[in-house]
Amino acid sequence: GWLRVDPIEVGSRTFLGNTSLLRGDTRVGDDCLIGVLSTAPESTPSGTSWLGCPALELPRIPEEADPARTTDPPRRLVVARGAIELLRLLLPAVVSTILAALVLFTLDSIGRSTHSVVAMLAAAPLAILAAGICALAFTVLAKWLVIGRYRPSEHPLWSWFVWRDELMNSLQTQLAGAWLLGSLLGTPMISTYLRAMGARVGRDVWLETNAITEFDVIDIGDGCAINRTACIETHLFHDRLLRIGPSELGACTTLGPTSIVLPDTKVGAGCTIGGRSLVLRGEELPDGTCWHGSPVVPG
Repeated sequence: GWLRVDPIEVGSRTFLGNTSLLRGDTRVGDDCLIGVLSTAPESTPSGTSWLGCPALELPRIPEEADPARTTDPPRRLVVARGAIELLRLLLPAVVSTILAALVLFTLDSIGRSTHSVVAMLAAAPLAILAAGICALAFTVLAKWLVIGRYRPSEHPLWSWFVWRDELMNSLQTQLAGAWLLGSLLGTPMISTYLRAMGARVGRDVWLETNAITEFDVIDIGDGCAINRTACIETHLFHDRLLRIGPSELGACTTLGPTSIVLPDTKVGAGCTIGGRSLVLRGEELPDGTCWHGSPVVPG
């Protein structure tokens, strides 16, 4: 019956992976890595890497990279990133404002011409749907203009590619997601959207997540079921280097809720990945097998 509040400390240059968990009274040192779907130890020494739940310490192999592109950028890159961050904040908001104004203008015009509140109410869902389709179309167009095709590659944190990728993530979540994409989850239209973005998606796929970014390196087979908040993670950050790799799901594969598949993986046809489970980078799972855990083990 008591609420306990404890401090959490995270050191400099530490990286926390997607859906990682830090409990109260946890202290993470400098230059640490807490992996995807991992629970950090209560006391994490500086310079260490951890993965799993409970977490196991992994060997640390530092990556050689130009500090000017990873940890110590020059002023011109800081200014450039500031400009891109401003665009990333404003562009979805500006487009959303324009769409909302068009919806209101359309409904106002209908009300003035018909002098009927009923007509306005009847037209409102169609007007909002049309605005949502425009938001999706704008996001698809921006992807091909800003990014083109995603390919397996490596990019430092302070680079033009990473900033463009973050801009696309903002458009997908704050523009397309806010207007219509969230309502399409679990419908055939989400597959249509992903195909338009460059992903290979088979027939009769159940998709209840929009946690997909580098679309062109994703291959989802026929009849797959990707449950709520599952993630096909096609990139990883390590020592401030972004690495993109392909992920392939065979036909009739099932990903449980909040499960994650990392890059450079092949999940065989008919596989089942349990909820909140993690398929590590480079793994190939045989057809018709069941897996569970973080990281996954046969189950």
